[in-house]
Amino acid sequence: MAKSEAKPEPGSASSSQELLAEVGDEEHLGFNDLVEVLRGMESDVRRLTQESYDSLPASRRTLYLLGAVTNGALPAHLRAVAAGHLKRLLAADLQASYGALSEQGQLRLRSGDLDGSVRHKLYECIAQLALRLGEGAWPELPEFLFAPATSTAHKMAAMGVYAEAPSVFARQRRAYLRTARDTLVSKLEDKTASHENRTDAAVTLCSLLIENYNTDGAWQVLADSVTAMIRYLASCLERPCEERLLACFVELAGRCPELLKPHLDDLVDLCLQVIGDRAAPDIWRHQCMETVVALSESSPVLMRALDPARLSQLVSRLFQMIAEGQDQLGASFGDELQRESLVAEEALLRLSSSLKGFTLIPTAADRICTMVGGKDWRERYAALTALNALCSEEALPRFAGRVPSAERLVSSSFVPVLTCLRDPEPKVRHAASTAIGHMAMRFSAEYARRSHDKVIPELLEILTLETQPNVVCSATETLEEFLSACPQDLVVAHLEAVVGKLNGLINTRARYLIDSGTAGSAVTEAALQTMATVAQLVQANFRNFYDVSMPAVRELITYLSATGNEQVRWLALHSATRIGLAVGKEKFLEDAATVTRAVLDLLASAQYRGSGRLLSRAISVAHMTSRILVADGEDFMRELLPEVFKLLALHDSGLVECQAAVCTLLSWYALHTPRALAPYGNEAIERVLPLLAAPGCTDRRDYLNKVLLHVVADILCTLISLLKDSYFTFFDHLAPLVSKLLTRQRAWTEHLDGLAVFNSVLSLGSPGCVRYRFYYLPGVVEHLESNVASVRNEAVRAVGTLADVGGNTFGPECLSAVPALIAIMANPKSRSPDESLSFEAAVIAMTAILEHYWTPLGDVMRLDELFPRFLSWLGLLRSANWRRPLELLCSLLERDEPVVMADQAHVVQVLIDAFAKNRVVKGSALGGRVMACLRRLRQNSLPIEQRDALSDFLSGDAEHCLTQSVDCGSKSVA
Repeated sequence: MAKSEAKPEPGSASSSQELLAEVGDEEHLGFNDLVEVLRGMESDVRRLTQESYDSLPASRRTLYLLGAVTNGALPAHLRAVAAGHLKRLLAADLQASYGALSEQGQLRLRSGDLDGSVRHKLYECIAQLALRLGEGAWPELPEFLFAPATSTAHKMAAMGVYAEAPSVFARQRRAYLRTARDTLVSKLEDKTASHENRTDAAVTLCSLLIENYNTDGAWQVLADSVTAMIRYLASCLERPCEERLLACFVELAGRCPELLKPHLDDLVDLCLQVIGDRAAPDIWRHQCMETVVALSESSPVLMRALDPARLSQLVSRLFQMIAEGQDQLGASFGDELQRESLVAEEALLRLSSSLKGFTLIPTAADRICTMVGGKDWRERYAALTALNALCSEEALPRFAGRVPSAERLVSSSFVPVLTCLRDPEPKVRHAASTAIGHMAMRFSAEYARRSHDKVIPELLEILTLETQPNVVCSATETLEEFLSACPQDLVVAHLEAVVGKLNGLINTRARYLIDSGTAGSAVTEAALQTMATVAQLVQANFRNFYDVSMPAVRELITYLSATGNEQVRWLALHSATRIGLAVGKEKFLEDAATVTRAVLDLLASAQYRGSGRLLSRAISVAHMTSRILVADGEDFMRELLPEVFKLLALHDSGLVECQAAVCTLLSWYALHTPRALAPYGNEAIERVLPLLAAPGCTDRRDYLNKVLLHVVADILCTLISLLKDSYFTFFDHLAPLVSKLLTRQRAWTEHLDGLAVFNSVLSLGSPGCVRYRFYYLPGVVEHLESNVASVRNEAVRAVGTLADVGGNTFGPECLSAVPALIAIMANPKSRSPDESLSFEAAVIAMTAILEHYWTPLGDVMRLDELFPRFLSWLGLLRSANWRRPLELLCSLLERDEPVVMADQAHVVQVLIDAFAKNRVVKGSALGGRVMACLRRLRQNSLPIEQRDALSDFLSGDAEHCLTQSVDCGSKSVA
């Protein structure tokens, strides 16, 4: 390949001998035997051979392997194995393999044979070397690849190397792009070339398109080549086609959908033709299906613009594949992975999720309604499967608003679907119950209220089918979903029947456990969860059924304990605790002792330390039990905390969810039993904080940090409120850690929690927290301008707290925050629902600053400009936040502040408006104070209309004077 030297003939003896001039023939032959053994199937022999191979220096292995690859006298399989090892060697350690060679050896390696029976392996080797050397280190390569040539071998070599490593030529792509496209397209359209060579050209062209898709001006040059690829695909479908050609279109559809836009109709038609051809190989049908689905996921807008007739045809083809798959599967449930039916079902679900139900339902509704009432159970199953996909959460989000086409589909198909619950085919019954659950979840109370008297009895009837556990499990889960969608009064109306059937099912499972020794986990879990959900839905109404339902649950727990089925046992305990949470402490107190003892025994046992899921469920049970017992559970808490602290000390990725559950439990204790937790507070924080810096914290942050910082804040608040200033000696060690949460590099959720911690310290610690000013003040000032409303709101609250508790200590910081507060209040978007909390917090913070720093504030800005704006912002406050601003106005009026008295007409309007909107009551202490201020203002110089309205108000003619005051006040302000 180098221009400076003549290249030996491919595979010639001289080529191989020159490469091995530094080593003996015997060594070379021995190495060839070594490579041959590496292909063997005997693991012990291969292991010893691998050790011998690894013991050779990398540079010598490189020469041996290259010699073997370029030696045409060796068998093709041996040359291919050597090429594979050479590629791995170059990828693993370039310096030791390529760098250790002499300059002559490197030149020979870059001038390797690009033809012969192992050329694909050689392309990979050369591409790997080019990638490791980097762009520009091998200038001869792009020149050779894109030089005009008539040799088929030359063109195939260029295509092979470029397909493996297109990114190597990034800087030179513009110079060679058009040449590469013309070369590949000409090869693709050359009908005299072999099918394999044309497919190679298509694969390389696909790599070229993807590599240059986001390059300005590049993909326009390549866009025309898609036409040639589709023409070649159409010709290939008439005879056996390589899978990698169809794989190219799958990749283009997923990564470069815009390139396919001009050819969308032709491509979809080809895919539909193959999907509908039962004689086509399954892999063809699946790849064509994947192409269409990938297009819908990468560019839903593009596919929604497709002709509705084509969409309808696509959905019909998928229905057909689902029904056809049942011919292969038969009527029974079983291992259906990788079967045609499941592939089509998954494709339909993904299509529905990307294009949404409102796009597909109009094209499929009529066919579903026809098939769901058909005579063939396969058609009924396919229609129900499609209905499940189109009514899934992804296709029809619950809060996406009304979808008329979906409502019509549900209305027209409801009776046939309900009939399918009695279908003799188990798979149809399973799909029908799932469809009813999806309908209930999507259309909620309206659907449930219309159909509860028909659906619930049918589902309860299925629960008695002992011979069809899959159907029973599905019906039980659907019953839970349907009841969750019902208003409470409807659930109460069916409560006796529901509890009776579920109780019978749990008893049946318990008997099955005794007889067979297995619990039938899926049905048992579904029954327990549904019973607990029903209890939580009806709350106190379940008390009359507690004594009926709990004996079966207790019995099941006992049997599960004896057999060691811990997963199902803890699910039973979890469900029992949920029932206890619904009925209250009085009913659950006797069973609580059993639950608490089970939790403590599990945590004390080292046997389950590696079972994160089991421990998470146990902590959840402990949490709910504590919520039920509250103060009566303090003894349980004292026994529990030492055990959960041990869990927090474990650095095991399998315990992440368990540790998060522990943190949630500690947070609850801090908020609801603060005095009981206080002796353990310091230890709790010392256990929680190291998790933030634990090994692998980056991977765990998504799971843990959502709750870790909240629990730290809650516990700190509890301890500071109880211990006051004496707690600062401990918090001195935590302040630097918490302050890191406020740095710009951290996530906004961490900013929020850090500000919450310091706000708690400020509000409860009073002026003593001045020692931490350098930790939190810079972060507070910075986050006043945060783009996240909740973070900005917390920073504004911090400013207000500083003004209230800091005295003169924090005066300069509070005054420096005023411009940011004004910007928040003056922003028109601050009136929106999402921003209203920040606006109101800013008004209250400004009120605190005006109250405590009126005179210093007048030294840094003009109060006669600020105060009228402040009065205008008061009118936008909610009633709950008016008290403090009114107290401030009264204080300023009582001391005759000049700025306030100069704008007394506006002040009168605000005060009377407070009475008009029921923000203050005349008979209250604040109301009396406001009335006294208004009487003083009546004696001053007000506009005549406003003075008369104020006199009427003070004399008792409220209805007239309020309207009059608002009108004339507006005129005076204007």
